[in-house]
Amino acid sequence: RRIHAWAAENGEDLPRLALQFCIQEPQVAVTLAACRTPGEVEANVAAAAAPVSADTWDHLAAAGFPAGRLRSARSL
Repeated sequence: RRIHAWAAENGEDLPRLALQFCIQEPQVAVTLAACRTPGEVEANVAAAAAPVSADTWDHLAAAGFPAGRLRSARSL
C-alpha cells in the first residue's frame, strides 16, 4: 500500500503508472487492460496516451520502488 500513498502524495494516477510501465518495458510483449464499461475504455486509452516523465520514474526509484529503478535506469 506504500505505492498508493506515494501516488496520492505526488498527484500521480497509479493505474496510469502501471499501464505506462507495461507499455514502456521492453520485456513486456503484450499489455492487456481490463475494461467493463465504456468509461473504463476511455480511461485506459487516456492513460496509455499520457507518458510518465523521466522525473516521475526517478522519484519512484528514489522512493525505493522497483518499477522506478527499472525505468529510471533505462532512461539514462
